[in-house]
Amino acid sequence: MYTNNKLMRSPIALRIFLILVGIVAFSLATIPFFYGRAYASGIIFQDNFDDGNADGWTSIMGPPSLWQVKDINGNKMYGARIESGSTIIDSVAANVNTPNYQIDFDYLPVTNNNTLTVDRNLDFRWVPDTSLGGWKIYEVHFLGENYFWTNFGYPDSTSPIPLANNQINHIRAIFQNQRMQLFLNGTQIIDYLDTSYSFTGTDKIGLRIGTGAAYPTEVWFDNIVVTSLDATPTPLTVPYFNQNDSPWGQTEYDHAWGKLLNPTMDRWGCVVASAAMVLKYHNINEFTDGTPINPGSLNEWLKNNKGYLTGYNNMDGFYSYFNWPVIGKLTNDLFDANKSTVKLMHKRTYPSSETTTLLNDDLNLRKFPDILWVKNANTSSHFVVAKGVSGNTYSINDPEWNYPTLTSFNNTYMQLDRYVPSNTNLSYFVAVVNPSVELLITNPQNSKTGKYFDNGQLQSSNEINNASYSFQAPISNPNNQNLLEELGTGVNEFLLPEPENGKYQIKLSSNKTGFYEINIANFEKNGNNALNKIKGVISSNNDETIGVDYSQDQVSEIKRVVSAQDLISDLSELKKLNLIDNGGIYNSLLAKATISQILNSINKKTSLNILNSLLNELNAQRGKHITEDAYQILLYDVNYLNK
Repeated sequence: MYTNNKLMRSPIALRIFLILVGIVAFSLATIPFFYGRAYASGIIFQDNFDDGNADGWTSIMGPPSLWQVKDINGNKMYGARIESGSTIIDSVAANVNTPNYQIDFDYLPVTNNNTLTVDRNLDFRWVPDTSLGGWKIYEVHFLGENYFWTNFGYPDSTSPIPLANNQINHIRAIFQNQRMQLFLNGTQIIDYLDTSYSFTGTDKIGLRIGTGAAYPTEVWFDNIVVTSLDATPTPLTVPYFNQNDSPWGQTEYDHAWGKLLNPTMDRWGCVVASAAMVLKYHNINEFTDGTPINPGSLNEWLKNNKGYLTGYNNMDGFYSYFNWPVIGKLTNDLFDANKSTVKLMHKRTYPSSETTTLLNDDLNLRKFPDILWVKNANTSSHFVVAKGVSGNTYSINDPEWNYPTLTSFNNTYMQLDRYVPSNTNLSYFVAVVNPSVELLITNPQNSKTGKYFDNGQLQSSNEINNASYSFQAPISNPNNQNLLEELGTGVNEFLLPEPENGKYQIKLSSNKTGFYEINIANFEKNGNNALNKIKGVISSNNDETIGVDYSQDQVSEIKRVVSAQDLISDLSELKKLNLIDNGGIYNSLLAKATISQILNSINKKTSLNILNSLLNELNAQRGKHITEDAYQILLYDVNYLNK
């Protein structure tokens, strides 16, 4: 049932064999994994081929020259293109000596005008067996992208997700003695107990590609990691900071004096303290001027480097938002100043079938801590640092109550924020706004992500790759009377790492009437960031549009789009909100705006002169019968139309 003869008779051309078992001790200086750093704890074997060679691999069947390391879309990958029929090539790596292990790898099958077919076989666990002519082989054979059969007793099945051509598929196989689990792109497709399996101690890590009657074929592998499951992983050694400690506990958080009753770090500093712990773990210990990094000094740096995005409106109130990607800017500056050996790129994900795997891999394989958004009876919104897997929970550093595990937060988390080592691209697009206002972002390819009100009904879209849109609740903490207090209102938040260059549109909508304040932060490749704060007025029948001409290489251009009719609508809405409190002044401004609109297509010069007259009246009534918020909105309108 497991012989090579059956495999050779398969009607599909390509053979891809990934076989493993057992432990081979590798030194701490083994080949770097994923992000350029190597960790030996728990890892049997790893290779990402970034050094441009395959020194750990040996060809044992077929022409050795076919195997090569090649640059595929910017990634070094190991594989082959076979131009002839009935050809099998094998390449093997280490022996291993445990029946309990996990294998991860990226798999790219290529089809194009010159390569019309490709087999979809995944083969694991080559077990030496002389009675079968050499090897006992476990094969998962895809017929098309979803339907598959196996040769080890698991019934024919349909995968819920495809094994797709021309894209990288992540494969994970978990072996615990006789139990085998197979995951395709984070989704489990096989869970099988093979009672015939008996560990021999001499299994092999290997790859195979082949053709039969159909050829040519082309397949590439990357990020191959084999991990022992015998030992319990040790939690990471993450330095601890408490947000309540002196000297920072009683200092001002953000610029919150006058906006909150208790605007101090001991009340709201959990995310800052968590970020400081992550920085210290990566051996990032001081700023460029030599000041030690701790929650207090990081808070001061954030105040002066667009690290907090704040806003206010009459519908919700005040918000303060931690600008997650700005930590990448800090690490880039420290890297350039030889104060850090790594740059950190922010990545956001939400709980799903793949998130637990991602978190566990960060802690056990990639060896860096993550930040979790959690809640319990004391808080509806709090941040802690995950530092290790501990049975069915996680070891954490809690900056407020110093709880040791996630069980104190119901063993759940609402979001995962990762600072991933990266030496390339720190670009980012961030937009946050008051929670009564929804954002719908359209990218240069006309894909959309966000929410919008359409005739009073809230619609949503999630089309932009890697983008996220959600409500980020405010940090909360019980006061001295044990009553829950919150850090403002929270925000509606749009995040997009590594955005493509080009023109974006932000559509703002609401089912309420009021003014808003949106913060748009654009980060370039090197982490340099520009912040635009824009105020406007909005209602259920008065949407707003902001244009963003984004660039990873220079400062992006951002404009709220204003028409002559928008100016008239804004005047009307501001009067309804009593932000213009004098009817005579309102009528005078409205008359000027209306006449300017009429004359715009007849006599442009006269139209602009009337706009300037309106501007003079705005300046005269600023702080008298026109509030500062209304003044700033109308000033922007007039200046935009004048240009």
